[in-house]
Amino acid sequence: MFRRQSRSHDGWRRFGFRRLAIVALLVAPIAACQTSPPPAANGPAVAATVAVQEHPNRPTSARRTPSQNILRAAPEPDADALVRRHFAALGEPAFEDPTALKGRKAESVAAILGDPDLTRRDAPAEMWQYAGDTCVLTVILYQKSDGMTVEHVETRDRSKGTPIAGPGCLKAVLAERLAAS
Repeated sequence: MFRRQSRSHDGWRRFGFRRLAIVALLVAPIAACQTSPPPAANGPAVAATVAVQEHPNRPTSARRTPSQNILRAAPEPDADALVRRHFAALGEPAFEDPTALKGRKAESVAAILGDPDLTRRDAPAEMWQYAGDTCVLTVILYQKSDGMTVEHVETRDRSKGTPIAGPGCLKAVLAERLAAS
């Protein structure tokens, strides 16, 4: 009544159909994927803009012109203004020369510059480094009877490691930290 096929033929058909079904299930999602073209590496920078959708019932006199529909980014705050505001908030006179940090307590330096990027402790001294984009400010503190006090301040070019004279580094490091916060 029932005709039995050979085992090898029956197993091949079953396994072949399963293999085909598995491949089809794996290939279908991959074929549905689309890749977007890579962004232009050297193309012009595109400013983020948002258009405001007008309400159809708004009277035409109250509608915005196309130039009013674009939200513009606020201008970057001036580094000098950031530094002045920071010192005013601390109730301290503003200074740009890093040697003005000499003689200050550790708490005062931390209030002005924040937490250092690198701290090295070699009793009785500590070295605090504040790294900016262009320079590194190093503050050396020594343990005195009334706490840690700044004894030495040094500024160096970040890429060359050569000493930098003048007030530029303290102001740059402080402005970068204030802009980031």
